[in-house]
Amino acid sequence: MYPVSIWLRLVNFIGDALFIRFVLLRLIVIPALQQFATSFLINNRNHPYFLSYLIYAVVLFIYYFVAEASTGMTVGKILTQTKVVTQDGRRPTTRIFLFRTLWRLVPFEAFSWLGYAGWHDTHTGTTVVRIGEEQQQQEEQPADATE
Repeated sequence: MYPVSIWLRLVNFIGDALFIRFVLLRLIVIPALQQFATSFLINNRNHPYFLSYLIYAVVLFIYYFVAEASTGMTVGKILTQTKVVTQDGRRPTTRIFLFRTLWRLVPFEAFSWLGYAGWHDTHTGTTVVRIGEEQQQQEEQPADATE
């Protein structure tokens, strides 16, 4: 089992970023806020950047946590046929997905990729592999190693 290249991870990131910005935010979140929270937005004009960041962080958290915890994949990973697994090739627990998602919210986490792997991988013991490779890893392990 080999982690996918940083370039494929970049494609995942771009696919997810486009989906979040153009589908979730522009087609769902912003129209909903305009419909239901107009008075709140008018009363908080002095803090538009904080409010924008807060909304984006909530959307990002919900998107990554729900998508990865339910399927191990996001839209970007579906496009590249990759998924999240633990270092030993198993499906991460819901708790691991929760911490993986929380690490994404740390400012400058995106720059952690200038090293070997992002903080949301290194601090949770996860990696991204092509679909099917995690099954190969489990089949290659001796029977007593899986117990």
